[in-house]
Amino acid sequence: MYFLKDYMGADEQSPGIHEVIRALRLAFVTVSISPFLAGSVLKLTDFNFFTFILGCIAAVSTHLGANLINDYADSKTGVDWQDKRFYKFFGGSKLIQEGTFSEKFYLRLSISFFCLATLSVVSLAVILKSISILWFFAIILFLGFSYSYKPFYFSYNYLGEAVLFVLFGPALVMGGYFIQTGIFPNLESLLLSLPFGFYTTAILFTDEVPDFIQVRQSKKETG
Repeated sequence: MYFLKDYMGADEQSPGIHEVIRALRLAFVTVSISPFLAGSVLKLTDFNFFTFILGCIAAVSTHLGANLINDYADSKTGVDWQDKRFYKFFGGSKLIQEGTFSEKFYLRLSISFFCLATLSVVSLAVILKSISILWFFAIILFLGFSYSYKPFYFSYNYLGEAVLFVLFGPALVMGGYFIQTGIFPNLESLLLSLPFGFYTTAILFTDEVPDFIQVRQSKKETG
């Protein structure tokens, strides 16, 4: 994993693939790919594979950036230091607490993924000749970043579940539909997005269980 050296401090050891996968929480990217795919194929006429790939890159990169900034923020605020145990799929990667990566590593890699997502969306805007997609993405990026980090800290102020519902439901399904059809808003894609939003919100509720007591002690109100 030599390419990650630029993101690491001088005192950090070169990571293994398992540590990188764990830091990214890579297993969860299916919850961003699935709704985006569903929205993209809702109308198969004139399906554009290239714009689908660009949109998928934007969706996954934004998701990974949000995962990383979440661990960074939870370390900075002290939440993840309340309980340093790693719960595998839930409760954060805890690699900062284990001393594997620094907070700076998470911040730098997160910004890199957000930049990759932005580049993909700008490319889509040029191809589709649509400025609207840039405004939509700006809102998504704002919510993904502010879910965990200042100044809004949505996940610390009772809004985490609502934000995740929007991002992993309507935003992804209707976004995929918009890229393929140029239509927004659309009732059919909105209705299709609801199960995905509820499913991801349910995962978040499950994620909050293992370290619930420690999180409440740190005054964080949601996942």
